[in-house]
Amino acid sequence: MFSVYQSNINGGRIDFETLYVEKGDHAGIYMEFASSPPIAVLPGKHLTEPGPPSDLVKVVFDASRISFDDDSPSIKVISGSIIAVSRGGKYNISIPFRAIVYQGNLKSVGNDMSIQEETKVNHKRSVRLHNRMPFDLAVWNISMTADARQYFSIRLFEKAVVLPKNEVRPVFLLKYIRKVPDTFNIATFYVYTNVSNYRVELSRYSGRLNIEVFGMDDDFNFGLVDRNQTRTIRCDVHNPNKATLTLHRLRTPNPSIYRIYKVASIKLLSSRGLDNSEAELEEIIQGTDIDIPPQHHMILDVELKAPMDGSVITGVLVFQTEYESKAYELSYQIGTGNVIAIPEVLHFGQTYPGKVVYRTLQMFNTFDTDMTVARLSTLHNDERFYFESLDNSNSPVLRSGRLTNLGRLMFRPQLPCLPSDEDCYLGLPLHTPDGQWFVHGLTLPANLAEIDSYLYKKLRNKYDHLVATGRNKINTSIIVNTNMAKHIKVRRKTNILK
Repeated sequence: MFSVYQSNINGGRIDFETLYVEKGDHAGIYMEFASSPPIAVLPGKHLTEPGPPSDLVKVVFDASRISFDDDSPSIKVISGSIIAVSRGGKYNISIPFRAIVYQGNLKSVGNDMSIQEETKVNHKRSVRLHNRMPFDLAVWNISMTADARQYFSIRLFEKAVVLPKNEVRPVFLLKYIRKVPDTFNIATFYVYTNVSNYRVELSRYSGRLNIEVFGMDDDFNFGLVDRNQTRTIRCDVHNPNKATLTLHRLRTPNPSIYRIYKVASIKLLSSRGLDNSEAELEEIIQGTDIDIPPQHHMILDVELKAPMDGSVITGVLVFQTEYESKAYELSYQIGTGNVIAIPEVLHFGQTYPGKVVYRTLQMFNTFDTDMTVARLSTLHNDERFYFESLDNSNSPVLRSGRLTNLGRLMFRPQLPCLPSDEDCYLGLPLHTPDGQWFVHGLTLPANLAEIDSYLYKKLRNKYDHLVATGRNKINTSIIVNTNMAKHIKVRRKTNILK
């Protein structure tokens, strides 16, 4: 709240009725008159005597509305002036403002703050912290919640541990003094610094992985392939733990035939509609250790390159961590021919949210035997695409040497609005009867236009970011599985317009 008074002005009462921000960055600033305008500023009893102060303007700065170019530690200075103008424009008051907004955090490193469920009592470890703030920090104390004190003890290595910006250093010693119960989930630790207090969490984890193979029988059966033909099967390695897990010495049984490629590493629940990159995938070197971050998917493509001599070489692919191992058989059969889509790429053209686009899926079978279509699916259960339902009692048959129509594929570009998503608001169409009826009788804020402009800019920036990163271009695949040829990919493309 800002208050003003008048002094040495021979003009009597002054009424202020206009308020605006001059120059500078307006983001994050919200202001309004302290009461209904005009705001009266009264003179004193004598010319040289100051008048009584009057509350003029309320100013709120919301740092959450300040956007940064990326997630790296950084500082922004927001400044400008708030101008209040009197009736008639004879007098004005300039109130300068300045805010320093910083972005960053303080995080634990690796699995320092994770306890595996088989960890023995009296285990000790050094806990490292990474200073991801745009300035140095000094840690002078650390504490934990009362429920954690019966299981852990902590001690700073020094009275004040200095953490230079963007550096990692050991800060305190953690000791496991009592077995935690099976119901234990998270313990909260508080790190006190010269700038602010930060929370770091300690979690318990099992160390087990969930592996989903996008195949007919949750295996790596490539089905019927021709000599020198390439086919891939995608798998999704889930790490639901709040700790990094490592796949040790990941390798295929015969690198000249089988290879593994890394597609992406993304957070859990965010793989729906994952697009295929047109860039070359990252091949995993045989015998390499692969780290999977906490609560992430590791998307892998296992590729088969059928031998030219027609030999069949099977083997086992093992996913092994420190705590378990899972083995999957790799197999295929050799034939002469192929199953291809006509056209090879389904183009849905340019579309937009709310529009439904249809395309016909046709397959041509050059093998010398008929095949029954067992399943049509999309990678990662992409909910934007729908198939016309197949008759389970009369599945389509891909006749040898013929083109077969498998039905229509529908594409509807939309995304679910999650409760945690702050970017779901698209505006209210007040020019429509329904929109006018909705707001009838509502008291709308005085700065409605400013709010609407802010929401539009935020949504437009989100779309511009999609375009800049190429995510408005959907380039993914349909998977066709038959009783013989399996994992046949049909690429599809479309562009989303604003």
